[in-house]
Amino acid sequence: MVEFQSMPNHWTPLVLSREVGRRPVARVLDGVPVVCFRDAKGGAAVLVDRCPHRGAPLSRGRCSEEGELICPFHAWRFDGAGRCVGTPFDGRARSSKMHAAALPNFEAGGLVWAYTGIAEEVPERPPLPVALVDGRYRGRALYRDWDAHWSRAIQTMLDVSHIPFVHPFTIGFALGRGIGRGEGFELNVDLQPRDGDAFHVEWAIRSEQGAGDAGWLTFLPPNGVIIPIPQSGAREWLLFIFCVPTEAGCSRQFVVPRRNFGARNPLLPLADQLNATVLAEDRPNVEGAEPVEVPPPGEEISVPSDAPTIAFQQYYHRTFR
Repeated sequence: MVEFQSMPNHWTPLVLSREVGRRPVARVLDGVPVVCFRDAKGGAAVLVDRCPHRGAPLSRGRCSEEGELICPFHAWRFDGAGRCVGTPFDGRARSSKMHAAALPNFEAGGLVWAYTGIAEEVPERPPLPVALVDGRYRGRALYRDWDAHWSRAIQTMLDVSHIPFVHPFTIGFALGRGIGRGEGFELNVDLQPRDGDAFHVEWAIRSEQGAGDAGWLTFLPPNGVIIPIPQSGAREWLLFIFCVPTEAGCSRQFVVPRRNFGARNPLLPLADQLNATVLAEDRPNVEGAEPVEVPPPGEEISVPSDAPTIAFQQYYHRTFR
């Protein structure tokens, strides 16, 4: 039986599109081993990484020129929908029981998205922001693996108040300098509900010297957040961050930068690599958090500036616990 442990029946990024080709790619999604490959039409396919015959991992097999995944044990052949389309010594044997379990999936924003459930009908795709799917936006995505529950990871991505202290020399440089020069700083947070369980946060820092930095972020349920990098005029530079459950208690953090400018600027892809540094700065605190999973609101001490993380805790326990 296929059982997703902590985020069942939801769409989530699984793998970067550029990683999926004619060779099987093994991944673990919320405790379930899966395999990704390209089918006969070049589309992404995601199967549970287990042959229905004798349970061998399909990811140890190979892909045929016809875009079929061939089991390494007895060379059973499976198409992108998981249908068994060939058995070398039993050519006439065909049964739905011989099919490999397939996960609904699609590609958008340089990611292969998978549904954490086995569904007879493909569930409705999640509404994705224009910047993630519009071809005029570009950026080079990356990911890093943490020994941390995905709920703790996304909680951190929604936490504005940690930025100047954890990231003083990267994304919190200007903000951190301001706090160090004065007194009486306060972080004001305005949380605005959006469709479904999404929410948008406008934040601003005030001090005895007057207004300071300001910004915004948006929570994309179940496990995403949008964070902007300030630009002038009609330029947009957005970071889409997705915290994806892998092995039990572990997660993969995808950072997908999207810009509508600078397509020929060779320095901007280098700037995307800074995202790996920022993730490395966050990692120790998240991996060391106790309890490892986000607790219900009220079980941790919170203050008004924690409004975004409290809202996520409420959503998480309402939806998954």
